[in-house]
Amino acid sequence: MSKRAVLALSAAVAVLASLTVFASSASAVSAPTGRFAAATQSATTHDVTITGWAFDPGRPSAAAGVMIYLDGKYASWGNTNVYSAGVNREYGLTGLHSFRFVVHAAARASSVTIRMTSKATGKLVYLVSGGVSQYTPPGTRIINAARKYYQARVPYRDGGTTPQGFDCSGYTQYVYREAGVSSLPRTAEQQRRATKRLTRTQLQPGDLIFYLSGATSYHVAIYAGNGMQYAEATPSDGLRYQKIWSSDVQYGTTWH
Repeated sequence: MSKRAVLALSAAVAVLASLTVFASSASAVSAPTGRFAAATQSATTHDVTITGWAFDPGRPSAAAGVMIYLDGKYASWGNTNVYSAGVNREYGLTGLHSFRFVVHAAARASSVTIRMTSKATGKLVYLVSGGVSQYTPPGTRIINAARKYYQARVPYRDGGTTPQGFDCSGYTQYVYREAGVSSLPRTAEQQRRATKRLTRTQLQPGDLIFYLSGATSYHVAIYAGNGMQYAEATPSDGLRYQKIWSSDVQYGTTWH
């Protein structure tokens, strides 16, 4: 075989290889595709918030209808409903191809799966799946931590800021930090100044109750709901679950 023939054959092979690669790439996006970003479940309502994106190359400008399954069981469906410049740019799309769905579950869920019907085949195809993380609201985290130390009967200690012994503001400071909500300053008055004022109707479990003398707070407690509070009360009483016992109070929060 002549050198010219060898070079021609090599060029033909190279072209064939490039066409094969192109065909493989094209087929990779010829079916519905998507990506799972996150799924987070509320510990109180069991609602699962699911985010990600999906599209069908057969309908590149149309919103995609997807089926949502929790722990392998059908739970809901919806159309992609969020514009994402990044997804559109990457895949040469227009329209809404990202999504944020809120799906109610009867109990704790561990996995989410998303499927879509292909325009080309009319069949339901698997897109993506992932785990469900559990989200506990800030107020619930605060109450859980406050209750834990109440049940442990942590004693009152003047100036105390640890589970070996708390004073009132040392208790609230430690609980908020453990709950991952915020870093409160040290004293009741400093905490009052660092929080947003609330009305009684805005008060939620986990918020702070400041007892006043004039315009200054001398005592702080954690609102537990139903007119009750958790508080390091006195050296003799220790940590108590008790009624709000004064009308001369202010309410504050750092988390809503």
